Amino acid sequence: MNRQRGTLPQFLSGLSIFSGLGAAELKRIAAGVSQVDAPRGTILFHRGESANGLYILMSGQVKLSLQTPRGEEKVVDLLEPGRICGEAAILLGKPYAATAETLVDSKLVHIPKELVIAEIQANPNLSWNVIRCLSERVYKQIIEHEIYVMSSGLQRVIRYLLDHQPDPHEDGAVTLTLPAKKWIIASQLNLTQEHFSRILHDLVKDDLIKVEGRSVAIPDVERLRACALADGAERAHHHREERRSANPQAAMPAWSLLR
Repeated sequence: MNRQRGTLPQFLSGLSIFSGLGAAELKRIAAGVSQVDAPRGTILFHRGESANGLYILMSGQVKLSLQTPRGEEKVVDLLEPGRICGEAAILLGKPYAATAETLVDSKLVHIPKELVIAEIQANPNLSWNVIRCLSERVYKQIIEHEIYVMSSGLQRVIRYLLDHQPDPHEDGAVTLTLPAKKWIIASQLNLTQEHFSRILHDLVKDDLIKVEGRSVAIPDVERLRACALADGAERAHHHREERRSANPQAAMPAWSLLR
């Protein structure tokens, strides 16, 4: 991992965590950071390692993952340029909670733990920005957890595709590029690679999508969205029928239970 010194106030000013900071503050922070050239496959840090700073992705792609007891890899997040990782660990004084690895040749900024803490203590604006960024992440994780618990695999895949369409307001035909290999996306969606591939195959068979490598064409966005809604309604109906089978009295009119 090759580290090069550099002044980065302009780059830092475009990040939400540093929004509202003055030129002198950004220059001071930039003077204390290092640029990191990380070729594909570079491990930035392992889960359980002592946290010595945070990383900001300038270009490339970083995967955050966990290792299951059976040795399988679970991808918990995929970082695109502008994203930050490691800040929670340094603020809590805990080890890194996941392993960070570059998926392509990447450039990052590393900000030492001591510098981050000193700047937060000295700058109320930065403190507020950090609180907001961490709150946004927690909120996002709660929404994602709800999706994993309440949605079927089909609904998760369709939602993922719709979230990555170039124009979120387009209801006609669109084409998108998957941001990572299919096994990584499957892991993010809490699906096995086989299950993810089977769902894509079924969507292709129903003419809802066309897949070529990482390119996915959606002939009719509204029709794909309707498929997810129909699947949700079907699952809800099936759940109600299961409850009625398990508890026949639940299906009886309330007045009959009073007899």
